[in-house]
Amino acid sequence: MSALRSSGKPAVDMFKARLDQLSEECTDIFVSFDIDSISGADAPGVSCVASYGLSAIDAFEICFAAGCHPKVSLFDCSEYNPLIEEHRTGRLVANMFYYFALGLVCRNERTGIGRM
Repeated sequence: MSALRSSGKPAVDMFKARLDQLSEECTDIFVSFDIDSISGADAPGVSCVASYGLSAIDAFEICFAAGCHPKVSLFDCSEYNPLIEEHRTGRLVANMFYYFALGLVCRNERTGIGRM
């Protein structure tokens, strides 16, 4: 996290750059988003609450970018624990999948997939 903050670049830009690097080496990419990396103020219902982490907006932007990328074929979120806190974090995770799906729509519109 300190490397991310010290770079001065938005988290989504660093994520996109890493996706582009991976796409040169891989045919398919699986993005697994560990929500422990999101600040506890936005995601208190995780196994290891972060006092300092990504914001919910950062998470949504990363999920959207993952959906837009042509080589991302799988996406998941890990570490949600509804036994700790069942409402706020659950809505956050649902919105993360929503933003990933929005990215898929944008990807499909660019490539023509799914058009009738």
